[in-house]
Amino acid sequence: MYEREKILSFFGGIFNRYYRPAFRRFLKRLPEQKDWFLASDYNWNEKGFPNDAIIFSLYPIDKKFRGLEAINMVGRDLKKIFVNDLKKTRSISDKIKGWFWRRNAAFHFCFVLDKKSSLWLTPGEDSLEIVRMDIKRTNEYFKAKVNCDFFDEIRRRIEQESKSNNFNCKLYSDFILLIHLYVFIVVILDREDRLSSLQWCSDKDALFEWCEGDIIDWVGMYRAKIFSDLDVEIQEENLPIYVPEKCDKELLDPAIRPPDFLAGPLANWNIDRNLPERTSKKYADVIDNIIYNNPNICIFRLSMKKSDGTIGSMSFEENKLSLAN
Repeated sequence: MYEREKILSFFGGIFNRYYRPAFRRFLKRLPEQKDWFLASDYNWNEKGFPNDAIIFSLYPIDKKFRGLEAINMVGRDLKKIFVNDLKKTRSISDKIKGWFWRRNAAFHFCFVLDKKSSLWLTPGEDSLEIVRMDIKRTNEYFKAKVNCDFFDEIRRRIEQESKSNNFNCKLYSDFILLIHLYVFIVVILDREDRLSSLQWCSDKDALFEWCEGDIIDWVGMYRAKIFSDLDVEIQEENLPIYVPEKCDKELLDPAIRPPDFLAGPLANWNIDRNLPERTSKKYADVIDNIIYNNPNICIFRLSMKKSDGTIGSMSFEENKLSLAN
């Protein structure tokens, strides 16, 4: 079991050790940039893949674009390069490969997880009781806060749902992890003094349909708690989140294709054997010609099979995986 308070510090240590110099070089090429668009896609709980993968792609945007206008702008630009998602792409074009290597196009945060891992699946302990305790601690935190009444309905709902013996602990764990990974990126930008606004849009996933689909309210609540713990001061209106149903699908799809191109190949890599699980020319092409030695891509490995768990970095060297803690 991970202590939630330590998750960001774990990631921060790995990021500082292996990836911060490359990220700072990326920022240096965009000297005045403080407005960003964040797209995310996943390979989660997919049959036949040895890992789960969560991918965030960070794009610079013009500060005058906000809301759906920003998504449409990103989508229009990427539609010229990413005609289809990876599944419908027969071969990876040089244009796509070149985009991933372009010095100021985007920076990608990739998280590779053990299959069916969970923050609360601890051997010998009741994960449901652990989750209920976490929810209780979170509710007590907000009850003690002033002017947090707008979270009351959300807190009551999740506390009530957690009383059921059928409460989905795995989904709750995935949800909490996803929020922490998102906040991790927010904090990195804030610490570099490079954050005026960050607009996040995710591909459709089970998490975004959970609890009547109120993902934005959920993220807002937990994000507020983490920011308070870290003394981060960012106006909530500068961190909007958009669900796919409210976006133009023709323009949203191209905006989330870059993380889609990275998710499958990373989820397909069998870390124990240090080989791809399934033979795929497309996946091999992505590993060899997009991910390998690319300074715009950082990869975190999360191993949560053991009770203590480990977080480390991943890199590919001559089509072989290198792991470091």
